[in-house]
Amino acid sequence: MSTPFAAGPQALGYLYQIQYALLTLLKADDDEANSIVIEGLDDVELNGASFFELQQLKHHIGTKRQATLSNTSADLWKSIRVWSEGLKEKRWDPLQTKLTLITTAKAVKGSIAYKLRDSLTERKTDEALKDLLDVANTSKSQELQELFDIFKALKPGQKKQLVEAMRWSS
Repeated sequence: MSTPFAAGPQALGYLYQIQYALLTLLKADDDEANSIVIEGLDDVELNGASFFELQQLKHHIGTKRQATLSNTSADLWKSIRVWSEGLKEKRWDPLQTKLTLITTAKAVKGSIAYKLRDSLTERKTDEALKDLLDVANTSKSQELQELFDIFKALKPGQKKQLVEAMRWSS
């Protein structure tokens, strides 16, 4: 029996973080000094001799339809908020950090996330930045307004660095 106070979905999200972190560590190159932190600067934090990556994990189950990652997706904008705050507070270096949104949701073709796919050899960061600014400046969503404002408060150079560091992976 489910109640409005059930913690099942959150527990599954935490288990997903742990499983994903362990899988990532097992896949890592043997010659790199790797470590993983769960719920540190982000959901999963990967540290290696030659890399630093912050990962936001969004896990969707039990929906009747496939979750999507559109330009006004709460998952996208919540991740951008976390990363924007970290950048503003200088918790990580945008020139040496990879920011990855890992989700079971599918990116809508032509969307911001689609343009920032990790699998692309030529990502469209300038287009993605333009789209982010357009959404943040024109959306009427009250639910996302605070998230838009946090992103818009970044300096122009910081916004560009943030988007260049961002990746979407499914």
